[in-house]
Amino acid sequence: MPTRRCCEREPADSLRDKFNVIGGWLPSLTFALGLFAMPQQRTFKRTLFRVGIILSVPLVLLGGCIVFDSISMSAARPPKSLKTIEDFEAWKHGSIMGQGTFETGGVTYTVMLAPAGRSLASGPSAYLFDEKGQFVDWTGDMGDYHTVKNHFDLTSGHVKNVTHEKP
Repeated sequence: MPTRRCCEREPADSLRDKFNVIGGWLPSLTFALGLFAMPQQRTFKRTLFRVGIILSVPLVLLGGCIVFDSISMSAARPPKSLKTIEDFEAWKHGSIMGQGTFETGGVTYTVMLAPAGRSLASGPSAYLFDEKGQFVDWTGDMGDYHTVKNHFDLTSGHVKNVTHEKP
């Protein structure tokens, strides 16, 4: 049987013979690991595209949340024609959630509750009416926001005698 020289390499039958194969075991192993371990060079356009996607996705999601909250808040904003509790009941008809009282400075206000004006609200919308039933003020989220005009704080149990209405 003739002896083989190193230029007479042939395919390996096992890992033991891998060093005898053209290219040897070390270059082939480095190539296989290089696919996972070494970063491949990217073109400038491809990198710019990926950075653009990474930055634009959160901005688009934030913009969508702001638009969604704006739509919810506009549905909770009372119309300019709202003057009395009767007008409020006609405007909100089936979506009134409850009623309570709020007292500040010796004046007792009637608080009407309706669906929140935000997507992640911590409380319902609240509309204040004075003792004569005249519209005074409102807030889109009585859990987080003070009222719009008078800055009344309706949070933390300031609204008393709340009765919930069934839909």
